[in-house]
Amino acid sequence: MKKLLILTISIIMAFFFVACGENSNHDSGKNPPDYVAGTEGLKYMVNTDKVSATFIGLGTATGSEITIASHYEGVPVTKIKRAALYENETVVKVNIPKQLKSIGPSAFMKAIKLETVSIPNDTALEEIGAYAFKNCTALKNLDIPLTVKVFGEEAVDGCPNFVLNDYKGGSYLGSSINPYIILMRATSSDVTSLTVSKDCRIIYANSFYNCKKLESISFESDANLTAIGNDAFGGCSALKELTIPSSVERIGSSAFGAQRSSMTTMLNEGCTSLTKVTFSKDSKLTYLGERAFDDCVSLVSVVNFEHTKITEVLTGTFMQCTKLNSIKLPKTVTVLNKWVFARCKNLQPNSVFAENGYLQKIEQGVFRENHSYDNVVVPETVTYIGDLCFSQGNTSKVIYLKNPDISTLHVNWNVLDGYGNRITYYVYSETNKAGGWHYVNGVPTVW
Repeated sequence: MKKLLILTISIIMAFFFVACGENSNHDSGKNPPDYVAGTEGLKYMVNTDKVSATFIGLGTATGSEITIASHYEGVPVTKIKRAALYENETVVKVNIPKQLKSIGPSAFMKAIKLETVSIPNDTALEEIGAYAFKNCTALKNLDIPLTVKVFGEEAVDGCPNFVLNDYKGGSYLGSSINPYIILMRATSSDVTSLTVSKDCRIIYANSFYNCKKLESISFESDANLTAIGNDAFGGCSALKELTIPSSVERIGSSAFGAQRSSMTTMLNEGCTSLTKVTFSKDSKLTYLGERAFDDCVSLVSVVNFEHTKITEVLTGTFMQCTKLNSIKLPKTVTVLNKWVFARCKNLQPNSVFAENGYLQKIEQGVFRENHSYDNVVVPETVTYIGDLCFSQGNTSKVIYLKNPDISTLHVNWNVLDGYGNRITYYVYSETNKAGGWHYVNGVPTVW
């Protein structure tokens, strides 16, 4: 009996010591081969997906150098939380694990003693959030890995010690492996031409904002560019033509267009001399930001737009492109958001709809203040039409709704537009029916 009691106590103590032997990062004890222990006392949390974790702050950790653990509670640490070390005044060096994918907005903003951020060569880092290192005045440099796809606004603004690399009109932030990863700014405010390095991945927000003399942008062959930031070329009023490389996946808000506080209040102009924009037939573009080409008043044609991969056209994307006379929507687009083609006075809505087979929503004011047409055939797939969508032209409008089931439609336009002209609509019908229409020799005709 005594031997059994001693054996039981021994087993209990063994479990006790194993439990007490867990590391300060609260790992499950089943450490993967690439496990790296973090600085004692740092705070983490398991994310809602239960398969990853986030570094959230210093906790009780002390010392000028910290190492963020590779794992917490048995799952990889993939994020640094927003403002995790905001206004920190003690940390000089941070070592991040290779599993980390995202550095959150303002994560190290105003960490005034931070000098070094050590990023492993085999890092998985994809995103550096807005203001992440803003005003880190002691930060000596930041080796940007090739894996980074998102580099937020003002991420490294106010870091005076950074050394940029100049190349054909642009100044770049990069690494020892690739010095041209992020195009940060123009080499001069008087720059007239820019050739973007084939090694560039991201064009930084506001990088060429209001470069009034910039006339041309070219991209080296085999371009690896994936993103053009918000307001990158806004106000470049001398820019004439633009060809977007097929590798570009994202174009930010007002990248070539105006900034607005409202539909009627413009804060700066767009690329007012831009006449032609060409996309590639194998374009990878999936996101086109609000007002991307707003106020490009000389823009006549957008070539191969139908070959992009976007699913919705965001607010005011082509607003006030007064000379634009045709553009084809990608077949993937399901939503036209507010004011997309407002004030496009020469644009025919029927040409916009021609190639699309999935459009469902036409939001408020999409074709507002468009004077070039007197009738529109709305695709059968459309089930929502917003207020003032076809309003304020200089002629009366006739809208032919191709969807024969009026009960499925949400139609919310004014009967009279802003000029006092009447808007009339008819619903498609195969048989003679009041308020119906059909095709006669390919022409919409009221019964």
